[in-house]
Amino acid sequence: MFFRYDISDAVQEWIYDNFVWAIRLRLLRPNTPLVFATKDFFTAPKGEGDVVVTALLNDIQRILGMPQKAFNVLPVNTLPTEMQINYNALSAVAGTWQDDEGIATIHYDPNLLNNPIGLVSVLTHELMHDVLHGIADYPPGGEEAEELNTDLHCITMGFGVLQVTYAQNAGWAGYMRQNSRIHALAMFVLVRELSPDETMSALPAASRRQFKKAIKSLQRQPEKIAFLKERLHQDRPKLAGS
Repeated sequence: MFFRYDISDAVQEWIYDNFVWAIRLRLLRPNTPLVFATKDFFTAPKGEGDVVVTALLNDIQRILGMPQKAFNVLPVNTLPTEMQINYNALSAVAGTWQDDEGIATIHYDPNLLNNPIGLVSVLTHELMHDVLHGIADYPPGGEEAEELNTDLHCITMGFGVLQVTYAQNAGWAGYMRQNSRIHALAMFVLVRELSPDETMSALPAASRRQFKKAIKSLQRQPEKIAFLKERLHQDRPKLAGS
């Protein structure tokens, strides 16, 4: 049967080039975990909004292997979910990141406190802005692709299942197309030599068929996956002045 895969060659190359970049910068490492919404990864307690968000940011930094950094955490002024009509909900700002002379502030939609996967996904995206702004070397795609690169590197750094799940459940979320997210998740799974079946079982049912197609497509490019695996286990961090 003819195999049709609806992600352009250009987008596939952009994702691949960003995996090469993430491995070179050691954002993606041999021990980078695939993150699930379980107590194995998250320890944030129940409580007031800013307390929960701060605890989740600490969890995400720990998972990413980052030094702990304090952020100003503030809710976005937004209507309660039950008062939003559909087109407003789809276009609403779920989170923002701003840096003012080294002091970073993250705003979040307080409605997400009732959506743990959504809250973690949004916070990961905003925290990823902080990560990428701390690197002088722009990811492939350049400065003009900042939001797309931020979405993508949430996946290269292990949060792909949560990103795909949030976007699927929301109907739309973020900057990448859902099929492109799933392609990146499939690449992460193959490069990290994880179980596609276990990953697929954690995805929403509506995303599983596309994930199977992504795995199949990437398995037809064994040289690229082999190259990423080799680089993953050989590359070392660049030292200042080297």
